[in-house]
Amino acid sequence: EFCKWFFVYFITYKNKAFNHAYDAIVYAVLVSLGFACIENVIYVLSNYEVSVAITRAFLAVPGHACDAVFMGYFLALAKISDKNNNDKLSRRNKALSLLVPVLLHGVYDYLIFASPHIPLFTLVFFVFVAYMFNKAIETIKRMKVLKVELGDTPVWNNSNVVVAYQSVPNVNNVQVDYNQNSQLFNNNAVQNQQPQIQYNQEQNINYQQNQ
Repeated sequence: EFCKWFFVYFITYKNKAFNHAYDAIVYAVLVSLGFACIENVIYVLSNYEVSVAITRAFLAVPGHACDAVFMGYFLALAKISDKNNNDKLSRRNKALSLLVPVLLHGVYDYLIFASPHIPLFTLVFFVFVAYMFNKAIETIKRMKVLKVELGDTPVWNNSNVVVAYQSVPNVNNVQVDYNQNSQLFNNNAVQNQQPQIQYNQEQNINYQQNQ
């Protein structure tokens, strides 16, 4: 996970192409899939079994992608914090962008290796995988509706901010306090509300004049 995080952070984080919150998930998933491809080739060549390739295709590759979703999610929050000059929150989210994927990957591997010795862990493993996949999909959906441009001037969409942060993911029972992040978005939403109201009033006046 550190290898993936290293390339995502040092190659893309300060790149000008990283200008939207959703970009972080795209970059992280692409890096993770490249890593998973190389890892799978090594596993298959080492075991010479087609079953290994099939099993890893349905579990390991999506597992890497899910870890990357959470990595990108927190890197996006860190980037937004940078644009709002909140260094403390930025450092916190950067740390979580590595810590959360490491914990998820660690639990994933532990359950696999422990399953032959403790059969119950096989069931726990599949429940964990299903839960992680579901949370990753939810996170992707939240980030897709979050209209936050990360150029020189952030553009905030008030309604989408509320939708994106009305539910908080509970990743691997890791309780994360999102109050600061939510407040960050709410403050910016309030600051940008007045220009929108004024714009709507001007539109209404123009409409009445045309009538």
